[in-house]
Amino acid sequence: MLSRRGPPEAVLSWVARMHESNVDLDVVAANTALKAYCSSGKLSEGCQFLTDMMRESRRLPRPDAVSFNTLIAALAQAPLDPFPSCPVLPCPILPHPIPANSLLSYAFHMHIPSHGTGG
Repeated sequence: MLSRRGPPEAVLSWVARMHESNVDLDVVAANTALKAYCSSGKLSEGCQFLTDMMRESRRLPRPDAVSFNTLIAALAQAPLDPFPSCPVLPCPILPHPIPANSLLSYAFHMHIPSHGTGG
């Protein structure tokens, strides 16, 4: 059984076996795989996985808010050098609600200036 608490490598192996067997993942299983990529430090692969979910390719479900939040939180914790390239974020179709602390942390890591009017 797939577990969110299992070792990331076991989760990714399980997902690969499902893919080879032409079994479709539901969004919970796909989010668990995304979390496994992120927790094992494979952020570029996680970004690609989320991109594939957005394109509904590889027989993956459409991402939900949990999908985006998982990747945003992982990127917010990523070291700056080298920072993983992620063409998905920032993107104009981010779902709501996004945890403000994850988004602010991501912006801080990316040195995105605020657009506030304060001095």
